[in-house]
Amino acid sequence: MKFASVKLWVSTVLVAAVVGAGAAWAQPTSGAGDDAVVLAKGPAGHVTLAEVKTMVNLVVPLNERKNFFANAGNIEQMALVIYSQRALAGQARQHGYDRQPEVLRDLALGEQRTLSDSWVNHQAGRKLPTDAQLEQFARTTYNADAKRFTRGEQVQARHILVAAKGEVTEAQAQAKAADLLAQLNKGASFEALAREHSDDKGSAARGGDLGKFGRGRMVPPFEEAVFALTSPGQRSGLVKSQFGYHIIELTGKEPAGKVSFDEVKDELKKEALERLDGQNRRMLWDEAQKGIEYDQAAIEAQARAAGGAKP
Repeated sequence: MKFASVKLWVSTVLVAAVVGAGAAWAQPTSGAGDDAVVLAKGPAGHVTLAEVKTMVNLVVPLNERKNFFANAGNIEQMALVIYSQRALAGQARQHGYDRQPEVLRDLALGEQRTLSDSWVNHQAGRKLPTDAQLEQFARTTYNADAKRFTRGEQVQARHILVAAKGEVTEAQAQAKAADLLAQLNKGASFEALAREHSDDKGSAARGGDLGKFGRGRMVPPFEEAVFALTSPGQRSGLVKSQFGYHIIELTGKEPAGKVSFDEVKDELKKEALERLDGQNRRMLWDEAQKGIEYDQAAIEAQARAAGGAKP
């Protein structure tokens, strides 16, 4: 098997890239054969699929695991992190650093944290709802909060913008926009003129299409003009804004009303998963914290010694 050499640039950026990548509701679990699947190797040893899955469970948030393993770059970066840590740990052992009292204390706390985090992930994961249950939670939320899922009037439109910029004067921009409007009124293609002449290069590439939007998204002169149009195909005159002169054509209009469940189902299922997972984790922590007693005198003495005050 041939392995690509990977540049060692272990840094905060790398770790952030790994932690922020991808997205699953179910935790990736290590199968019996995952220890035999070697993803990377080098002088410091090899990295297995089982190790990568374990690290993903530890550092990647639950709602960000769905597509992690569908991206080869994510897997490679995680393997790189594990390999780099293994190489650095080996160097530390060679120099006897692992026998330092403060390091032994850190190792004990690290083991405790890793074990507790893994246990919480395991226990919380066992209580996650099924997809059908999540959909039921989502539908309950949808039915209980009508105001949240009511939207105002929506329009879909396209435009051509002629801006007064550089050597183009205000009068020249207005004259050009008027000429384009005249061409449209004679049957010219809106899409073709937008692609060739519009100074809004983002929408120009789409033939002037701005997609669907509601009130409050556009500058006031544009909004007033587009919402005054009543039927698809209807076109405005020249509309002046701080950006220049617009020619606007309505391509669709939807009255105010309730957003359909299908439009928000995935978002609501994700919300439900995060809420239920958070509740499961809080319950585990609350249970673990029962019976703790603080030595307030020792705590306050430490705070005074550090120049602080009571909590």
